[in-house]
Amino acid sequence: MLQTKVRLANAENDLLTAQNDYDLAVYSLNKTMGLPLRSEITLTEPLAYQKHALTLDDVMAYGLAHRPEIARQQANIKQEKAQVNIARSGQHPQITLTGTMAWDDGDFAGTENRDWTAMLVTQWNLFDAGNTKAKIRQAQSGEFAAKKKAQQIQDNISLEISDAYLRLKEAEKRISANLVAVEEASLNFAIAQKAYSAGVGTNLDVMDAELALNQTKTNYTNALFDYNISKARLDKATGSE
Repeated sequence: MLQTKVRLANAENDLLTAQNDYDLAVYSLNKTMGLPLRSEITLTEPLAYQKHALTLDDVMAYGLAHRPEIARQQANIKQEKAQVNIARSGQHPQITLTGTMAWDDGDFAGTENRDWTAMLVTQWNLFDAGNTKAKIRQAQSGEFAAKKKAQQIQDNISLEISDAYLRLKEAEKRISANLVAVEEASLNFAIAQKAYSAGVGTNLDVMDAELALNQTKTNYTNALFDYNISKARLDKATGSE
């Protein structure tokens, strides 16, 4: 009887903690969605599990192709390359072709005599005190920095995808293992109940079996939660809708 009372007190304590955590989670969700903190939330779908068939290489390739940060950095690299070409243009001659045409006549708006002139001008700056080379080096430095930043962003994205994928696979294994544990714990609980009813078992055996069953169910629920969170993080990491 004393052990039963102790277990009841511990269960009531756990229940109060769970209710408080739930209320805080609802408040946090409402704040994130811009709703009043005490708004009631009704879940329309339970935690679900559907086996993830894609490999790490598949999700990695998809993520590197669809993350907008990578496309933005590639555009920056192209822009810096264009700046290098502009700077190098100072080493080449500049060619200008111009042409004019005129009509001469003794009367107004005459069209009797027509003259035209064409001129081809080539300019080449031979001495610029190294100004062109300095501009080229500056542009090349900008291109190098853009490439380094793009590589860093790609590495960070790859790490983010790998972390989410591996955690998802870990949660999948835990789901399978805990599902078996729930089945075994359910059978053990049923046996303990029958043994107690037949007078060959004690009430403590039943409570121990029930405690073990509740623990396996909790582990299974936690695995489902971690799987769905990892799936959402993987979708975000790969740029998937």
